[in-house]
Amino acid sequence: MRRKRTTETMPDLAASASTPGRAGAASPEPWPLVAFDPALGVHPVFVDLPRAEVVYFRLVVESWEHVAIPRTVQRWSTEDRERCLVVALVVPDFVEPALRWMARLAAEVDARPVVPDAQMLADLRRDLLADSPGDAAGDSLREGGR
Repeated sequence: MRRKRTTETMPDLAASASTPGRAGAASPEPWPLVAFDPALGVHPVFVDLPRAEVVYFRLVVESWEHVAIPRTVQRWSTEDRERCLVVALVVPDFVEPALRWMARLAAEVDARPVVPDAQMLADLRRDLLADSPGDAAGDSLREGGR
């Protein structure tokens, strides 16, 4: 029989952001605040991490519902193909707790923040805001249709 979720069984994310990690060490410092991107409506947080940890990182970030959306930007960010570049699109209302949580997660998976340059941001905007070929539904929405 499936157990019904209640507030008692759900983790307190606000409290967990300031508690020690699994190993009992103090929580790492939160990552620096990332500039808001008005074109995207989010704070894009770029993260460099080992390829072996990408799935785990993305699943954990996705589990923070309504906080951030992870997206793999480069499957191989180094010559040896050992690291990847992922961006977490963090909503403005949760940017401070998300950066604290990401710092804890980064310590767990050997990830580090990446300061995006203008080209990285332009590429992200192009990928996210570009029309898909043959996207008639998107065109009608922009023109005021259903």
